[in-house]
Order: sequence, then structure tokens, then C-alpha cells
Amino acid sequence: MIGDNHPQDSISSLTVPLRRPLLAGLLYCLLFLFAAVSAKAQTYNIKTNNNQTITTCTGTLYDSGGSGGAYLDNENYKITFTTGTSDKMRLTFTAFSTEANYDFVKIYDGTTTAATLLGSWHGSTSPGTVTGSGSSLTVVFTSDGSVTSTG
Repeated sequence: MIGDNHPQDSISSLTVPLRRPLLAGLLYCLLFLFAAVSAKAQTYNIKTNNNQTITTCTGTLYDSGGSGGAYLDNENYKITFTTGTSDKMRLTFTAFSTEANYDFVKIYDGTTTAATLLGSWHGSTSPGTVTGSGSSLTVVFTSDGSVTSTG
């Protein structure tokens, strides 16, 4: 899961002016609540979102194979996540599997690959949880020309 800075996001207060009819106020609350819940369920695919900067505090990042498939040969993708606030960005890997010594995930502490490299991972050694020093982390995934895994 990516950017798990606010795992218990909730609506702390919601004011509906009393001059609105009760039904309109209730519909407004339901729409607002639906939008808040929908925003929590964001999923991102590193291939589809290649070279994009995503502003989010929670979500799930998949490789090009999605939730149920393997990534492909000769991939080279980059995605940047930012909180959009002063909160530090944190990435938590719940599953990780690449071809050892050949297919890599690199994480940079900022908005570009010129930022400090926090680490490079491959094989079954998961990054676990990576927390940046600021509000953005950049993820780069590369695979070679043969042998893939589930990501």
C-alpha cells in the first residue's frame, strides 16, 4: 500500500446549514461521504501511471500485471507520489517479488531520480516500509529481457 500517512482517514466534522431542507442536507452528506470513501480505494498501475505525479495519502500500487499477473520483460517505469501537504510520504510494500539481481525497484527521496536514492530492491527482499524525509517519493521499476515475476 502506498502513502499510508492517514490509514484512519475520517470526516472530523461536516456542517450542513440548517436552512437547507433535511433531505438535501442528507444527500449532501451521503455524496460527501461516498466521495471520501471512493478516494480511499484508489489503485495505481505503474505502467498506466508512468511518468506521472500522483497526489494521494493512501492507495495501492501494482506493477504492469495488475493485482493478479506478472510484469513483463523490458519494463522501465517511474511514478512519483506526493502527499500534497507537509506530511511525509510513506510507502508500505505488502507483497514483493522480482527476478533476483535483474529486475529492480528503486525509491528516491523526492520528486525526481536526481533526489537521494533510498534503496534498490530485487528478488524476494521487500522494501517493507519506506518513509521519505519530505512529502514525495519517486518509484522506478526496471526489468530485463527475460524472466518475470509477480511483482
